[in-house]
Amino acid sequence: MRLTIWSFLVLLLCSVTPLRAADDLFIGVQTPMDFSFSPADDGNSFQADGAPTGLLLSASLPVLGGVSFETYEVKLKNQGEHKFSYLLVDYFYTFPLPFVNLSMGAGAGTVNLKGDYAGQYDRGTALQFLARLGIPITVGFNLDFSYHVVQAELKYLSGSEYLEAGGTMWALGASIGF
Repeated sequence: MRLTIWSFLVLLLCSVTPLRAADDLFIGVQTPMDFSFSPADDGNSFQADGAPTGLLLSASLPVLGGVSFETYEVKLKNQGEHKFSYLLVDYFYTFPLPFVNLSMGAGAGTVNLKGDYAGQYDRGTALQFLARLGIPITVGFNLDFSYHVVQAELKYLSGSEYLEAGGTMWALGASIGF
């Protein structure tokens, strides 16, 4: 009975004063955990060989929103040493809710093919939409989860064909408020 009363009081206190630093600059880092390629027009798609390698760095202010810089590579399964390299800059806006920080945003950048056939494809443009979820652990520390929908194509230099390099990615990390 006492535990139930204390649990109710803690829950009530947290709902009145959520764990967030309202006027802080938050700096965060995430690492990509998974990338799934979209199918091309012919129905075929690449498969990632393990988790992507790279980092997503972000900075945000409560009223102005935030920016993030992403650089990561996705190794292709059954394609030798070929991999796609992504470089993106994003803008996101955070909607603070009582127990989470929900952010929505968009970004743009480039995608390159690395490996033996890299010289046969032109650098492509990458666009993305993203959703971020920040869970306050303490007043100045958030656990961050993000989901990205990436649209990217590379043009074959000696024809009018395109190589589909888009897909979905999710990342996990943390941010610290100052």
